[in-house]
Amino acid sequence: MLVFCLSAQGGVGTTVTAANLAYHSSLTGVSTCLVDLGFPSPAADLVFDIEPGLRHRLRDRGLNAYLYGRAAEPLGIDVWANTERRSLDRLLGAGAMVLYSSAGEALIQITDSEVSRFADFLFRLEETFDVSFVDLGPGRSALIELALLSVAVPYLRSARTRWLVFHRWSRYEVLSTAQYVFGDHGLVRTGIACGLDSAELEASLEYVRVAAADLDAGIAASLRPAQLAWQLEMDRDLERLASLHRIGRDVRLGSIPQEPVLLRREQLITSRDVYAIGVANQQTLYAYRHLASMLRFARFRDEER
Repeated sequence: MLVFCLSAQGGVGTTVTAANLAYHSSLTGVSTCLVDLGFPSPAADLVFDIEPGLRHRLRDRGLNAYLYGRAAEPLGIDVWANTERRSLDRLLGAGAMVLYSSAGEALIQITDSEVSRFADFLFRLEETFDVSFVDLGPGRSALIELALLSVAVPYLRSARTRWLVFHRWSRYEVLSTAQYVFGDHGLVRTGIACGLDSAELEASLEYVRVAAADLDAGIAASLRPAQLAWQLEMDRDLERLASLHRIGRDVRLGSIPQEPVLLRREQLITSRDVYAIGVANQQTLYAYRHLASMLRFARFRDEER
């Protein structure tokens, strides 16, 4: 399965969420990779704490070098073997976890050569890994069009794809995300122009709310009655707004709660962070596990079809 991760706005946490989803998917025995296309400043290698020597090699063998024809193959980094974070020891039964990243200049224009190379790369990922997370970064960019053109190539038409759109839970983010996906120059219309089927593309869209306040958890106890009532009313209004703009509950894969650790450091949230040293919240760990399991079930549903 190819899972494309994107967002209308920057600062939503697309990369750190995609990395955590890859990590928690791998822990369940799923062979996983993460593709970080964050030109020109990718961050996934920092989230995985990859040793600096390998980051240096990405200049010559990163994804941009591959797309521009300067490298025959992009460098795939075995995260389990090359992380400097001790708590990321590979657990018994865990699947592979490989990182492909970029380094250097941004991708400004798209030619047939880049589309062909990226489509070949995605095809190999589909054959090699159970789930491949492809971080396309925020906003409208050439990367979005590159991904859409690539999955429209005939030999990738049968590939299982999901498009995860990340957004914060606010009125502005709901409206901007809806425009980003369904607007005149949005994801769906761009996909149709690239040769994709509208119904199939929309069916593959799912949404993840990031830094959402969980009013059923401990936060409710810290609010005054008037504050809690107002927050609940705003939540209902947002649900109606999201449903009206076709990004509501029926296509929501899940939510990630506010996590103080991620405000200070882009990192994986591990069991050790929650239970051993107590710096991260249990709800965040469970949210990532839930999202990873939902994607795994989606993969099984696709295989049954």
